[in-house]
Amino acid sequence: MKTFILLITIIIIIKYALAQNNNDYDAECVIVNKILQNGELNNCCQNKGVDCSDDGHIINISNIDSRPGSIPPEIENLTHLKQIYSYGKGLTGTLPPELGNLTSLEYLCFEEKNLSGSLPPELGNLSNLKDLTICNGQLTGSIPSSFGNLTQLRRLYISYSNLNGNLPSEIGNLLNLKELNLSHNNLVNSIPPELGSLTNLEYLRLSNNNLTGSIPPELGNLLNLNFL
Repeated sequence: MKTFILLITIIIIIKYALAQNNNDYDAECVIVNKILQNGELNNCCQNKGVDCSDDGHIINISNIDSRPGSIPPEIENLTHLKQIYSYGKGLTGTLPPELGNLTSLEYLCFEEKNLSGSLPPELGNLSNLKDLTICNGQLTGSIPSSFGNLTQLRRLYISYSNLNGNLPSEIGNLLNLKELNLSHNNLVNSIPPELGSLTNLEYLRLSNNNLTGSIPPELGNLLNLNFL
């Protein structure tokens, strides 16, 4: 009798766990379907450009090339997401600060012509981020100093936008950085000498800005640099 009760208990626990996973999956798909402009009940894991883990969590959204719409703040609930890649003219509006809650994110790329607004300082919370690329948009404002917290970054591309203000000295904290491209913006004032701390840097492009002053001699420390 005790064995029978134990088996029933185990079955109930398994059913509850599966139901909980299904509920999580359904809730995550609702958010992705909103971004992709699909029906709310669509199985988003079957969509091209959407990858899900074995336990049903969404880990990748890519190739959102022609989808009209904006990024909903509910995207912060996709806590297992590792990659977002979007390009084209589909996405509009601003980058929501809620993106900064996706702390599992490793790759974040927006090459969207119709994105506007400023760069959310909350992106500096993405401690696992390795690649941050935001190009070809209509972004304004300055580069947040909080980006200096992205110490796992290997690549930082923010180009062909309308960013202004100083190039923050905190960029010098990104010691793992290999590629830095901030070209074709409206950055002003001088190049911070702290960039000379980026000794793993192989590619540096700051052209087509409004930078002034002399080139810091500290850049001579960048012995791995192949492109300047």
